[in-house]
Amino acid sequence: MKKSLCVCALLLCCACGIAQLVPNNGFYNSMMVPCPGNPSVQVQGYQEWEFYQTYNDEWDGVKDSDNCISIIPGNLGCKIPLVQIDTLRRFFIASKPINNSYLAPHVVYNLPLDVGFIGTFNIQGGLDSAGQTKSFILSVTRIPDVTGLDTTYLLQKVALDPVDTPSWEYFTYNTCMASTKFDDQYLKRVVSGIKFSQANTGDTLVLKTFGSYFYTYAETYSEIQVPQFSGNFETTIGGGFDPSLIIYDASGYPSVTNIDAALVTPFPDPGIPVNMVIQVNAVGELIFEPYTKLQAAEVSGQPGVFHTFTLINSGGEVCANFVELIFQHGDEFRYQSGGINLNGSPSCFRFMNGAKMHVMSGSELNYGTANQSGILLMNDAAELIIDPGGTLNIWNRMMLREEHPEYGAKQLYMTLNTGATLRFMPGSHLLNLYSADNSIHLNVFMRGGILDDSGLPESEKLLINRIYDETVNAANPMQLFPNPARDYVDVHCMGSLINDIIISDIMGRTVYESDESGYQIHIKINNPEAGTYFIKCITNEGTYIKQLAIQ
Repeated sequence: MKKSLCVCALLLCCACGIAQLVPNNGFYNSMMVPCPGNPSVQVQGYQEWEFYQTYNDEWDGVKDSDNCISIIPGNLGCKIPLVQIDTLRRFFIASKPINNSYLAPHVVYNLPLDVGFIGTFNIQGGLDSAGQTKSFILSVTRIPDVTGLDTTYLLQKVALDPVDTPSWEYFTYNTCMASTKFDDQYLKRVVSGIKFSQANTGDTLVLKTFGSYFYTYAETYSEIQVPQFSGNFETTIGGGFDPSLIIYDASGYPSVTNIDAALVTPFPDPGIPVNMVIQVNAVGELIFEPYTKLQAAEVSGQPGVFHTFTLINSGGEVCANFVELIFQHGDEFRYQSGGINLNGSPSCFRFMNGAKMHVMSGSELNYGTANQSGILLMNDAAELIIDPGGTLNIWNRMMLREEHPEYGAKQLYMTLNTGATLRFMPGSHLLNLYSADNSIHLNVFMRGGILDDSGLPESEKLLINRIYDETVNAANPMQLFPNPARDYVDVHCMGSLINDIIISDIMGRTVYESDESGYQIHIKINNPEAGTYFIKCITNEGTYIKQLAIQ
């Protein structure tokens, strides 16, 4: 564990005043300035800011020369009458290039946007038809390029998501940002792109503040060592005044092809595989720098054999705006309470190779928000577990694919017991675009739980198979689908690792045997005689037998 600054030093620095990150973030001292798209026209505005629209609806596109926007100054911020704006396109609030806005390595900052509404209009969240964020906040940071001889720009773009209402008339859009590992980095611009809906000519947007004065020195982790207490390996992070930051400290250059893993290691190393528990408590905040992830360490002296970790959110905030957080090799994300920030790109929790996403009893997890940003990616060998009394609300995109698409099509299975709820919220999506042949489905064993797919498009509802199999119970958790079978059957044992499968006919003769290991086994049926067969499934937890009908 690396801690970059103690709490007392942080408070001292804040008292002295870190340089303001965004000049004039409160919109003071208005004056006449050139129109961004037509400098020959003067508008009421600010030296530090530009208000404009572009021909291609992108923040860095050519500015519309016919659209010159004036503000109305006020005591707190300013007002912008929407009669000046083409409300079918984005409206951009952008700082002019910022000089000397230094960001120290591995710090956390935010860019709060406080806005108010006069009229009946709304700010659109969600994604457009191309899958792009409709309304967003963007930071542009200058960093060294991959050669170290020149500079480039890191763009961090997050969807607008209201997180606070400090008064009845203002919304605060906020998010977590993190700097990179470089000593030489500067915040150069901040931009917000706003898409309106239900706007009328008499409506007015009120701008209060945009940007931040201070950044926070986080408690930084390039490795998480989990100590042993009473035979268990457990630790709590994010319990202090500072957020906890997973940092990129590898020698390589941060990129989507060069991800740095913060290893989760047991201490002391027992030399055998163990599960380690990491808890984010009620006052904690766990933030991931761009291009970072958690990964359980290999067992000492056993290459290719991994420990596992369970990340428990028990009231804190997990901010994964710019990472694909991967759970594999039996890892688990367990949700009790708190929040998950998924407002950037890629913003993805991915479960594979026996990993589990687990919503605990009495908990309600809102995965994503109405802005629809973020992805839940479930591979066929992963598990989605919702305890009785637990609820999972999918607000964004749930994607299904095989662990190894190159080996052919598979299926994903889960069980909804009495009291468990899986709900697809309005605007959500269920997709299998990247599966082997687009045949993978979400197969749900309905055992008294609730599956609400009303928020999905009609075509995507077809990707859900509800299976009513009353013979599945704790004594025999084996699940077969389809049953009766014709061309294939999938064998699943509710999270138990399958080590061997034997199929026999009613005379006890073995007609099929496989020592393939996995959490789900796909068996192709090659011209068998129709009739009744028995499948024996040998797992780490026990041996189970179930009847199979072949048509």
